[in-house]
This record gives sequence, structure tokens and C-alpha cells, in this order.
Amino acid sequence: MNIARDNDGTVGKALSALELVAAFERPVRFSEVLEHSPYPKATLYRFLQTLTNQGLLQYDPDQGVYSMG
Repeated sequence: MNIARDNDGTVGKALSALELVAAFERPVRFSEVLEHSPYPKATLYRFLQTLTNQGLLQYDPDQGVYSMG
């Protein structure tokens, strides 16, 4: 997995969050992603929300997990 560098900007960082979810190869809870993420909780949450809104991720509210869209 490629971790975004500071000069990669917001898009690069969001894509690295997407890669992080993909690396699990299964539905994953936010807390699991956060544990492996270099980003603060609020930042990671915003990234995952945006990726979900764009259809790149899916969120199952019943199970509380993210998966690839």
C-alpha cells in the first residue's frame, strides 16, 4: 500500500485511504481502518464518507462496515 506524502494533496490522501480499505480484502470496521491509518479520526472519516458518496466504497449501516464499491 502506498501512503500519501504531504505533497500529494487531499486527493492522494483520500486515495490512500481507499487503498487501505481495499488491502483488507473483506468488509472492515472504521476502527480497523483507523488503527492502520496515518490520518486523524476526523480526517479519515471525511475521506471514507466522500469515497462512499462517490460510489468507490459501500457502507453497511447494519453491520457497521465499509467495503469496496
